[in-house]
Amino acid sequence: MNKQLSGTVTIVAGGNTPIGAGIVKTFLLHNAFVIAPLSTAEEIIQLRSSLSSVQTGQLITLLHDPLDYRKAEDIKECIKQVYGHVDLVVSAFDNNWHGRALLDIEIDEWQKAIDENITAHFIINRVALKLMKEQHKGMYINICNADVLCARPYASLTRLITENQTELSVMLAEEVKHYNIRYYHLFLHNIVTGQPLSEQTYPDLTTPLMTGEHIIKLYHHQLHNTDQLFQYYPAAVAAG
Repeated sequence: MNKQLSGTVTIVAGGNTPIGAGIVKTFLLHNAFVIAPLSTAEEIIQLRSSLSSVQTGQLITLLHDPLDYRKAEDIKECIKQVYGHVDLVVSAFDNNWHGRALLDIEIDEWQKAIDENITAHFIINRVALKLMKEQHKGMYINICNADVLCARPYASLTRLITENQTELSVMLAEEVKHYNIRYYHLFLHNIVTGQPLSEQTYPDLTTPLMTGEHIIKLYHHQLHNTDQLFQYYPAAVAAG
């Protein structure tokens, strides 16, 4: 394999999700330094166990509450001291599904959804983008499961969260565009986990590993639309 991320410092938030874990593995296979903040010791053990066969790159796992802004700032300062910079940050949190009408949702469920899907996104965005602004370079990707865009009954909170994440990306991309920062919002279609696929054989499907490879192509300007905020993968589905 051509190791396209040798020496690259990356952060993958959401390494406990299938997509996030697949991206971590892909980056390691391309010889990157991968920093993966995780919420529990069990998540750290599970991620490291799933990557035990990978002998390239360097994985740094950190125990971190995604809602703890001060701890996130401390991690940023540690990254600056140890690595001097960060090249690529991927946010791959779960887009939690909420299938009831808004008036049927309990306040606790509402607050938890906002915390996990809006506040956590904003914290990792804010901390990472502030660092990139200081260094005047970097690339940031928010990942969204495009299935949540489908019109479905009793999914008002899911749609509301998705629209807020999308608008957050629009605003942040505008704020950092003059700092040599590339900002993307990547919608994934037809995600298949648990089995390998070929992009040539299944052009309308994607896997976590294929997603990681796609991000690397985006990072290296190997795609035709790298100037666009909103990215869609696989492209065959978006074109259809």
